[in-house]
Formats: sequence, C-alpha cells, structure tokens
Amino acid sequence: MTFIFPRVATVLLLAVSASGKAYAYCPDPLTFSSQSLVAQVNEQLDWLLCLHNEQVNSLNRHADQINSLADNLSRLAALLRAEGDRIDGIVIREREDNQRMLAMDARIEELIQRIEVLEDTR
Repeated sequence: MTFIFPRVATVLLLAVSASGKAYAYCPDPLTFSSQSLVAQVNEQLDWLLCLHNEQVNSLNRHADQINSLADNLSRLAALLRAEGDRIDGIVIREREDNQRMLAMDARIEELIQRIEVLEDTR
C-alpha cells in the first residue's frame, strides 16, 4: 500500500503538469518526520520530480518566447529586405532621371546657342 500512493501521486502530478499552463508550486518536504525512510525518500523523489517538471515548463515557455521572437525577427528581416529593394529602385530611378535632366539641359544649351547663332546671322 505504501508503494501505490507515491506512484498514484506521481501519475497525478505528471497529468496535472502536462495538462495545461497551471504553474505548480513544489512545497519542500519535511526532512525530519516520523514517516518511514521509504516514505521520506518517496516524498523527496516526488519533490524533485515536481521541480524537474517546473523547470521543463519554464524551458518550454522560454523556447516558445524565443521561437516567437525568431519569427518576428524573420518577418522584420523580410520587410527590411523589401524596403531595401524599394529604396534601391528609387535610387536607380533618381539616377536615371538625373541623367535625363543633364541630357535635357545640354540639349537646351545647344538649342539656345543655335538660336543665338541664327539671330546673329540675320
């Protein structure tokens, strides 16, 4: 009978810890009690199992948060690449427009000179 209770308690503890996000508190078992040595060892083992489960839950929560942050960072990196590509396109268009303006300015100067030559020859 004494070995059944710790097993049942362990199964219940595992079921509760695996069922949801309820964060358990692991009370420290009494180190000196009137229980038998086997019962004290079982309590210590249950307590260590509880601590282990709390650490696993904590690690899982942190892993979920890290994964969420990694997803956010990858989305932001994709947006940054898209924005960089858009800016590169704008810069290329600006350069092309600047070259057209310089060509137009040169053509206008040429036409002004031709007009002045024509006016001088009249």
